[in-house]
Amino acid sequence: MRMRIALLVAALGLAAGVRAQEVFSPYVASQDDSVARMVKLAKLKSGDVVVDLGAGDGKIVFAAVRSNPGVTGWGVDLDDKLVREANEAARKNGLANRAQFFQRNVFDADLSKLDVIFMWLFPELQRLLRPKILAEARPGTRVVTNMFDMGTWQPDEVDDNPALALRAWIVPANVAGQWRWNLSLAGETLDFAAVLEQQF
Repeated sequence: MRMRIALLVAALGLAAGVRAQEVFSPYVASQDDSVARMVKLAKLKSGDVVVDLGAGDGKIVFAAVRSNPGVTGWGVDLDDKLVREANEAARKNGLANRAQFFQRNVFDADLSKLDVIFMWLFPELQRLLRPKILAEARPGTRVVTNMFDMGTWQPDEVDDNPALALRAWIVPANVAGQWRWNLSLAGETLDFAAVLEQQF
């Protein structure tokens, strides 16, 4: 069954991300214990900006901003009703200046000015998001997922609770390509060149 789903999502391709998100990301509320563990795994500090891709009721963003008064965050979700409810909850709890939610597809979210990306999406969708994360997120951005992995991109840290495993990655700098440099040794300048290939 999973192989069939993976093949179907691959056939949809990144251009069909909207449809893939609708089909493969039904809303399921996060458990409080998992949310607390995700926030802990993210190692939040003052000044951090977080996003929850597929934010639902906003629970993860709320936990993140409550964990540190210097943290701000936002979330995106396809469900307009959930987005309205999350923004209303932010207002009622005095968090509207630090937590906002938008009705948007996860593939349209700007990942370039973030410190932490939270996700709890089906694994096929998370793997479709992987190239976007590696292309847009700054080196050092932390990615924290609930339950599912990112395929062949191995996590940097795992909270391997038997009830529900969590995983965290750190977005690497892109060093692939041709590099040239020179070095002076004993009065002589030597030229060097290297081609680096990078998986993640």
